[in-house]
Amino acid sequence: MRRLLGIAILSLVISTPALAQAPAARPLQAISVITFAGGFNLPAWVAERQGFFARHGVAVKLSFTPSSAFLMSNLIDGKYDIGIFGIDNLVAYQEGRGEGKFTGTPNLVSFMGLNSCFLHLIGTPDVKTITDPMKYVDPGLYQKAFGSK
Repeated sequence: MRRLLGIAILSLVISTPALAQAPAARPLQAISVITFAGGFNLPAWVAERQGFFARHGVAVKLSFTPSSAFLMSNLIDGKYDIGIFGIDNLVAYQEGRGEGKFTGTPNLVSFMGLNSCFLHLIGTPDVKTITDPMKYVDPGLYQKAFGSK
């Protein structure tokens, strides 16, 4: 009986430190995001600072783009996981009309509106319909501005 009690105590002493150790932390899943610089990135900065991303197992690396062409080309080529941009870029590149150079095939999906301060449509009192502003714009100008050919 004494021998059995000794074995039980010994196994308890040997196993206690192993039980007391915290489980090994899983490495964070890296996610690379490319966007334009600006205050609309505030939610991402707050989430990073407050540890919200890490709490959900991800490490977000936020990068800023110098242009739409750079953003779209690098997103399509797989250098970034997520891109934050206007829907006009997605449409232009999916239709093969983007100006950036890339090696991959565009396979982009828009899944969520980010916010309401990124792009604006501004008019004057003489604008009565959505097409009215176009009478003031050179047709070649707006096509080039959206990166289409």
